[in-house]
Amino acid sequence: MGDLADRVTDREQLEATFETLKAQGIQASLDYIQINVAPQIVNLQQSITLAQNQIDQIIIGGKAPDALKFGGQLPAYYATASALADGLAGKVPTTRKVNGKELSGDVTLAKGDVGLANADNTSDKDKPVSDLQGAAIDAVAQSASTKASRRNRHLNPAFQVCQDRAAGATIDVASALYIFDGVFLNST
Repeated sequence: MGDLADRVTDREQLEATFETLKAQGIQASLDYIQINVAPQIVNLQQSITLAQNQIDQIIIGGKAPDALKFGGQLPAYYATASALADGLAGKVPTTRKVNGKELSGDVTLAKGDVGLANADNTSDKDKPVSDLQGAAIDAVAQSASTKASRRNRHLNPAFQVCQDRAAGATIDVASALYIFDGVFLNST
């Protein structure tokens, strides 16, 4: 029987130790919550209250409160010309000048204001060409066409395109396009 009594005593001590550890763990958890979580809960409760008040204002007023949308200012503050002028005052002095024109009103610049008074806005294809330039352009075009035609007729008088020089196989063509100095020319 002594052995059984010792076992019961050991069991009771073990249960007491377990209960003590459990109580210590619960207390440690409560202390942690008190120190770390409780302040966050207070802030959360304040945020919830503020959000609920804002929702109530939206429901009752039918729109979001102006203070929430416009940084504390009513919409009329931003919509008036005087408010805009006050906001822009001092940003660019009206006495500053651009090409001698004050910035107190709209500034319109002409091409002469920026040094382009003598600029010609005619497109290149519409600009006049001198007689000498025109003659030179025509001569180059005629020369290129004549040279290409002569070369093609001299090298290939039958207007045949050689496919295989070793076999001498050719194909007759009624007309062909040749390229001379980057210009496409028709052989017919």
